[in-house]
Amino acid sequence: MKAWLALGILVARAAAAAPDAARCQAGVQLAEHGDLPRAALYLDGCEDLPEYAHAARDVRRKLEHSALSTLDIETTPPGLVAEVDALPGEHVTTPATVWVRAGHHVVHVARAGGPPLVATVDVAAHA
Repeated sequence: MKAWLALGILVARAAAAAPDAARCQAGVQLAEHGDLPRAALYLDGCEDLPEYAHAARDVRRKLEHSALSTLDIETTPPGLVAEVDALPGEHVTTPATVWVRAGHHVVHVARAGGPPLVATVDVAAHA
């Protein structure tokens, strides 16, 4: 069972950037330091760059065999910027999947012209 959070709000869309080699390389370095959840964020989409495809698959495999769970974040409209308490300082563009420890999590989604939308979700172990 996956944990997911759907947020319905009308705000300005944030542009999603395609991963570049520098971002993919940062993901490789994060993986080498054992920060697999952040490495997965940085390596997202890097499977399409031959020099990073192996690293992206390796991080995914390690996460799937870890004690972490996935949290799918969806918004209406898509393309909004969200931050999860499990990865402070990291911003993801929705829809997004992040890897988190089981437990209670808080998600902040940026809204144009107003305070962020805040939602909470309880994520089950190995979900």
